Amino acid sequence: MRTCCYTAMNGEAKVLKLDSAIDIAVGHSSRRSGWSATLLFNPATLSFIEYRCSPPDQFGQRKEEAEEVTSHYIYKNFKLDPILLLAIQQNPQGWKSAIDAE
Repeated sequence: MRTCCYTAMNGEAKVLKLDSAIDIAVGHSSRRSGWSATLLFNPATLSFIEYRCSPPDQFGQRKEEAEEVTSHYIYKNFKLDPILLLAIQQNPQGWKSAIDAE
């Protein structure tokens, strides 16, 4: 089982089981210029996490990090309406993203 460490809103380090996370959207992080980002939903905590990766360095290595994000950040960065986020929290298994269609 793959896991990911992320920073919660209160600054606490948490662990997310990636097998249970739900992919919501992909894009670019506005917290880290040039980094790609995947918005994940954690059903265990009903929270949204931005999982981001740096561009590869000269050796092909990437840095990765993750942090819990607010609905305001999600709206500004991923253009997802807070009403949609509430619907995802209420029925995460019903969510079908563009990622799922690939």
